[in-house]
Amino acid sequence: MAGAQYDPKAIIATIVSPLPGIGSHTITGYQDGTMLVAERNSDLNELTPGAQGDFAFTLKRDRSGTITLSLLQTSPSNAVLSQIALADQISGQGVFSIQIKDNESGSVGGATVAKIQKHSNMEFSNEITVREWIITCGELNLLEDAYSAL
Repeated sequence: MAGAQYDPKAIIATIVSPLPGIGSHTITGYQDGTMLVAERNSDLNELTPGAQGDFAFTLKRDRSGTITLSLLQTSPSNAVLSQIALADQISGQGVFSIQIKDNESGSVGGATVAKIQKHSNMEFSNEITVREWIITCGELNLLEDAYSAL
């Protein structure tokens, strides 16, 4: 059996904003190490045990989540995300969509309605620092290895 291959360059995250001058933007300039994390806010199911050993599961319908982008301070994507955050603060017009795709495995994720939850910190040092952007998603869809799941 051949080993699987992973290439960080195959990870593509794209935001689409209706704001003038932004449109579609592919996120670039990730830090070395963890580039992005997409996670749901709630568990999929909750177990409720009974007094006599029986149990029941509750399917949780909360599909909200967050995507954390870890970018170098030199990434041009910081300026785009900052413009979206500023537009949201001024006019409430900071809604955008975000799509994540691994072009090798076919894993996909994203949301059609997203907002910047937290602006990155601005840290300066004698070395390049990291800017972490937290994006909140109304409905975060995640599908691992979409090619084999079909």
